[in-house]
Amino acid sequence: MEHRIFPACGESKRDQIQGGINENDWLLDDYTLNLNQWDPPGRGIKLLNGINHTKGTWKHEMVRHDKESLEIAENIVDIIRKSGTIKEFLERNQDSIKTGGSRMEQEKVIESEL
Repeated sequence: MEHRIFPACGESKRDQIQGGINENDWLLDDYTLNLNQWDPPGRGIKLLNGINHTKGTWKHEMVRHDKESLEIAENIVDIIRKSGTIKEFLERNQDSIKTGGSRMEQEKVIESEL
């Protein structure tokens, strides 16, 4: 509980973190702009609330709002456990990302990690 922060609505989440965001910081939010401002160096999880994500611009982790709270919490924990830090992710996928290929092929590498 001591590591959870609930930033104010309508203001930049990034600006509300004393000392700045680091690669181990996660943001759960329903607004893509907030997530894009956070990620990187932190990581974002989009909360799908039934009316957002109509343009499909967020291409990273997501959880749905219409589940039981325990299941949502388990989904978030699973995402964080599987993802590790950005640095660890890049190290695991360094060769695949460096060798190029299409963006779609690179995204498949990323998806396989999740």
